[in-house]
Amino acid sequence: MVHISKREISEQLSKKLVEQLASLLVAQDTLKSSKAFLYEMLSHTERIMLAKRIGILFFLHRGYSLYATSQILAVSESTVARIKNKLDDGEYVHIVQTIQRKEHRESILGTIETLVRFGLSGGPQAHLRKKVTSDIRAWRQGA
Repeated sequence: MVHISKREISEQLSKKLVEQLASLLVAQDTLKSSKAFLYEMLSHTERIMLAKRIGILFFLHRGYSLYATSQILAVSESTVARIKNKLDDGEYVHIVQTIQRKEHRESILGTIETLVRFGLSGGPQAHLRKKVTSDIRAWRQGA
């Protein structure tokens, strides 16, 4: 579980911290250094949480139901619903744009495939796993 200080910080300080963190991410000049940076900065739980959040956005964007998305990624329907509400309110614009860009397709599909096929104990129900596998094949071909 992620823990933060109970002391709140100002919006101005929060924005400055995000700007500085973004600069640190951009400063990583290779995939290897980016990977090392993420491993050093984020705990195991935070890395999985981030991947699942991207997965939730991906499946919702592709028209999957709240239930199917929660089953595929082994998250609660309330988590999916909360993210869907934010998505419907216009949040996650940059992530959705990244999902839509063809040059990022393989990376995103690789993440989804890893979560669905290899990463989740028990995994989704067989019919959902089959549907996702079929959809991944179609998306790789440009559908």
